[in-house]
Order: sequence, then structure tokens, then C-alpha cells
Amino acid sequence: MFLVITSQNLISQIKMIHVEMCEIKHEKIKKGKIIENIVKHNDSCYTIRQFTKDSIPIFQLNIKFKGKDTIKNGKYISFYMNKKIRCTGQYSNNIPYGVWNYFKINGEKDTLINYSSINNIDFKRSEETYQIVDEEAKFMGGDLNEFVRYLKSHLIYPDYALQRGISEKLIVQFCINQNGDIINPKLLRLADSDLEFEVYRVFSETPKWIPPKMQGKYVVQQFVMPIKFEIK
Repeated sequence: MFLVITSQNLISQIKMIHVEMCEIKHEKIKKGKIIENIVKHNDSCYTIRQFTKDSIPIFQLNIKFKGKDTIKNGKYISFYMNKKIRCTGQYSNNIPYGVWNYFKINGEKDTLINYSSINNIDFKRSEETYQIVDEEAKFMGGDLNEFVRYLKSHLIYPDYALQRGISEKLIVQFCINQNGDIINPKLLRLADSDLEFEVYRVFSETPKWIPPKMQGKYVVQQFVMPIKFEIK
């Protein structure tokens, strides 16, 4: 179910639009019994290494500690059970950044994604927004279900979230501006940072929408969408 909230502060009216749930599913990785250790390099830098009981590497990640919080910070690499590289990438203060490479089980390159595109999104643009408009914003000539189908085909289940068995339902608020761009995306409740920024990445690479209209003029329309990442 897709909700368009019709009041900024009070949910006094809600317009209901039937739309497919955006679900990103992935099979659970079978690891068997695992061993995990943390290697200290200095007071601020550590490495987590995870192995199977047969010493097959699963993943390696650089981290730092801030109080009781563990912060992903630095290089990340994961492996298939045949010891071939599965994924490589980097984090900066818990946020994936730069180019990430995903590989097939035979070692061939599969998918390359670039989180630098997130820099193209305007996260703090302040404009009057509408939830109800005369002409709804349209995606690739279709309705919101078309956008859901686009998300399903472009979102990738982030590898570290997959390794950790993280499944979450994200509630994402975003706007379509007068130019047909997605602006001001944000989560309405806290979620895993890998999942959050994977959504932002795909939002940043989304083709332009047909902008919404109110009284014959292009305006900014606000939406709220659920996106579910689930490990089966």
C-alpha cells in the first residue's frame, strides 16, 4: 500500500493509492559454523575477519569504535565458499562510498555500482510541497507501479547486510520537483545504513519523472514509499 500524507504535521487525511510493494529478496548465505575475530592495528583501527570452521574466508572489514558503536570505516571484501572474491568496496563512517564490484561465483565480474552518484541528490532543498495535486508525477510514462518495478530491477542487496542476515522494511519519503528530479529523500525511521544508501544510490540514478502540476503550474510533490529488503 502506498500512502500520500496530506498534512505536514497531522495525518488528518490520507490518500490511498494501490501500488505493488517494493520487495528486494535474496536467499540466505549458507555458511555453517563460523569463526569471527577482531585484529587491532592501533587505538582507532581494527579489522573484523569471519571464517568457516574449515578456515574458508567469508568477509573482512575495517572498523573503528566510537563509544559502544562499531563504525564501518575502510576496505571491505567478501568471498564465496570456493574462495573466489564475491564483493569489494569501501566505507567511510558507516556509509558505503565510491565504486563497489560484485563478482560471479566463477570469478567473472558481475555488477559494478558507484555510490558517488548520491552526491547528485539535493537532500536539503526547501520548497513548498504538495501531497495532493491536479496531475500526479509520472515515472517513465506510467504510474507509481512503474517506479516500483524500476526499483526492483535496479536495487542490489548490499553484501555486508546480506552477510549479517539483515532484513528490514524502510519507509522512504521523497519529493519530485518541477524538473522531474527526486529531491529530499529521507527515512522516516532508522534503518541499516547499507540498505538506506543503496536506496539513495538508485534514487540518484533514476531517469527524470514527468513533474506534477497544480493549477496548470509545475510544483513539488511529496511521496512516502515502503521498500522491503528480505533474506528468505
